[in-house]
Amino acid sequence: MDARQLLATLSSQRTAIESEMEAITAELMSPGTEGQPPVGLKGNLIDNEGFPRADIDIMHITTLRNRLAVLNTDLSDTMKQMDRALLDVHAMTPLASRSTSDATSLAGKARRAALKPFATAAEVFSGSPAAEAGLKTGDGIVIFDTVDEHTVRAQGFGSLATLVSPGRTLKVTVDPADGKGRKTVFLTPKPWSGQGMLGCRLVPV
Repeated sequence: MDARQLLATLSSQRTAIESEMEAITAELMSPGTEGQPPVGLKGNLIDNEGFPRADIDIMHITTLRNRLAVLNTDLSDTMKQMDRALLDVHAMTPLASRSTSDATSLAGKARRAALKPFATAAEVFSGSPAAEAGLKTGDGIVIFDTVDEHTVRAQGFGSLATLVSPGRTLKVTVDPADGKGRKTVFLTPKPWSGQGMLGCRLVPV
């Protein structure tokens, strides 16, 4: 399988993973058949007396939660493989055809390197999607999927909200608070035991 075929396969794999994650999330966040509150993605499955809850199928809920955790890891791995496949596809392109795209790519890399954080993760909550992705309190947000400092300057900070939806993996470039160098994390918004779908508080720089 060449790089182009691999990229197409990985793209289909990503779509399938995201669809399954959305289905599981919807089930866990839906009320029970008799109107019971949603069990959620996390939290205890025992009653106030310490016994397993009799109103839910605990084995099924546990299986769904475990599967969702596996899918989140699979999605992150798939995204990383897609990045590598894209580089391989680029390398396969004849030099004569690559001259313009190379210049554009280099210009794009230079532009991204010059970007400055437009927001700070003022607080990242333990156990949240943001924490699972590797975000830490104090990290500077350089690129949030398609949003950077130029986007925010033109469209406002609220442009981030349009990107956040359950199961959609966001590629986030950050300047770590520990100063160890710019890095990329993959953040998948989803309901969790806390508020919101990110589990972090972003404030404009």
